[in-house]
Amino acid sequence: MTKYDIDIIILSYAKNDALKEITIQGVNSLINSEDPETINFKILVIESNKSLKPYQYEHTLTVYPEEKFGFHRYLNLGIQSTNSPFVCLCNNDLIFEKNWASEILKEMDKDPLLLSASPYCPEFHLKRGFQKNHSPIIGYNNGILVGWCIFVKREIFDTIGKLDENLEFWYCDLDYAQTLQQYNIKHCLISSSFVMHLMNKTLEETEQKEVEKLTNFQYLYYDYKWNHKSKFKLILNYWILILKLWLKKNATNCISLVKTFILKFITRIHTALSNSRFATILALKIKNQTELVIRQRYSANSCNPELNGEYFLLEHTAPFCHSFVDVGANIGDWTEKFLKLGSENTNVIGLIFEPAIEAYESLRLRFLENSNTQICNLALSDCAGMSDFYEQPNKGQMSSLIQNFTETYSGQISFKRRVVISTLDREIHSIGWKQIDFLKIDTEGYDLKVIQGARLLLEANYIGIIQFEYNQPWLHTSSSLREAYQILESCGYEVFCLKPNGLFVYDIETFGDYYSYSNFVAVAKSHKAILSPLIKGVI
Repeated sequence: MTKYDIDIIILSYAKNDALKEITIQGVNSLINSEDPETINFKILVIESNKSLKPYQYEHTLTVYPEEKFGFHRYLNLGIQSTNSPFVCLCNNDLIFEKNWASEILKEMDKDPLLLSASPYCPEFHLKRGFQKNHSPIIGYNNGILVGWCIFVKREIFDTIGKLDENLEFWYCDLDYAQTLQQYNIKHCLISSSFVMHLMNKTLEETEQKEVEKLTNFQYLYYDYKWNHKSKFKLILNYWILILKLWLKKNATNCISLVKTFILKFITRIHTALSNSRFATILALKIKNQTELVIRQRYSANSCNPELNGEYFLLEHTAPFCHSFVDVGANIGDWTEKFLKLGSENTNVIGLIFEPAIEAYESLRLRFLENSNTQICNLALSDCAGMSDFYEQPNKGQMSSLIQNFTETYSGQISFKRRVVISTLDREIHSIGWKQIDFLKIDTEGYDLKVIQGARLLLEANYIGIIQFEYNQPWLHTSSSLREAYQILESCGYEVFCLKPNGLFVYDIETFGDYYSYSNFVAVAKSHKAILSPLIKGVI
C-alpha cells in the first residue's frame, strides 16, 4: 500500500484564546481526517503571535518567524523548510472532513497534469452553484480556486518559483491563479474532498487600520502587476488611497456639517413647492418628459437589426473575425448573418448558447452541416448551477431567466423548466479557446450577468469586440449600465452606443441609466482599428 507524505503548512495568528482554540480545532480535525497508515501529515504551524513562544501546538512543529508577517512570505518559509512531495497551504480556520486528502490524491494519481487543487467547502461552494461529489471542475475563478486551502505537488514550485511576497494578504489567491494561468498549469476543484472554512475569523479580530493595509492596499500592487499599470499610476493611486483614508478618519464631521446644511436648504425648497398642487403636478410632468427625452435620444429606433445598426456593425467587423460567440441566439439569424458576411474566412469558428428547447432544435438543424459551429443548450450568467427558465412558445425571442418576463412584455404564457447555467469564463476555458473576436449578448435582462461571468476573459483582453443589449428588463435583475461601463472600462475596453450610422460616445456619468432598448459595443485596444471608421464622437 502506498503511503503518502504531505506537508501541511498552517498560518496562525492566535492573539487571543478564541483564535488559539480555532487553530487547535483545525489541527485536531486534520489529525483525525485520514488513516495514518496511509497518509502521514507533517504539520508545520507558522504562528504570528510571538508572545506564545515556545508553545507548540500538539502534533505539530510550531515556529515563530522573526520576519514581518506576509501571507506569501510566511508560506514561502514553510515551503522552503519542508520537503514532502505534496504540500497543502492552509489558513488556521479550517475543519478537515474524513478522507479529504485521499480524494485529492486519488484525482492527482489519475491525472499527472493536475498539480494544484482546492477542496470543496459546502457552505461556500454550494451558494456558487457547485454541486458536491461531481467530477473535478477545472478553472481558476468564481470559487474554483480558493485561497484558504490549496493542495499542490511540490514540483509546481520548480515552474512558478516562490510566491510573490509583495502581496501580504488579500489578492494572494488571485495572484496565484493568474500565475497558474500564465504557466498553463492545471487547477481543479475536487468536489468530493470536504474542508470547512470558518470565513475570516482572524480578520474579524483585527483593527481597522491593519485591515485596510492587508486588503485595500493590496489591490494597488495586484492591479499594477497583472494589468500592467505604470509605476507612476501605482504611486499616485497609493497616495490617493492614503488621502481617502485620512479624509474618512478626520473629515467626517466637516463633511457631515456641509451635507446637513445643503440638505436642510434643499428640504426647505421642496417643502415650499410641495405645498402647491400646481408645483407638484408640474414637477411630475417635467420628470416624465425629461426621462422621455433621454430615452428618445439614446434608445434604438427599432428592434430590427437591419435598421438599428446591428447588421451595419457586422458588415464592418465579421470579415476580420476568426471566432465569435452568440449568447442568446434564438433561432440563429444573427449567427447566419455573421457567417455569411465572414464567408471568405473559411476558418471562422463559432460558439452558440441558447437554453430554449424549441429554439435550440432549430439552431441544431439550421447549422447541422457547419462543423465549425458548436451549439450549447444552456444559459449563461455570473455563476454556474441550475435555474428556472421561462420559455416563450413558438421559439419566441422573449424567453428569459426572469419570472413573468414573457407575460409582461409579450402577453404570452411562458413554460417554466429547469436549465443549466454556466459562465463564459468556464465554457471558454473548457473548450480551450484563446481568443474571441466578437461576442454578442442578447439575454433579456441577464446581459450584465453574462459580462460579470466573463471577468477573467475581460481582464486578459481575450475578447476583441462585445455587443450587448440594454433594455428595461435590466431592472428585473438589478443590473445597471453604469456597472457594465465600470467593469468593461476597468478591463481596458472603450464602450460606445450603437446607432444605425455608427458608434457614439455615451456619457454614463452625466446621464446614467435610462432603461430603454439599445445596443452597446465595447472594444479592446487590439480590435479598435477595425471599429475606428465607425466611431463618430459624442452622441
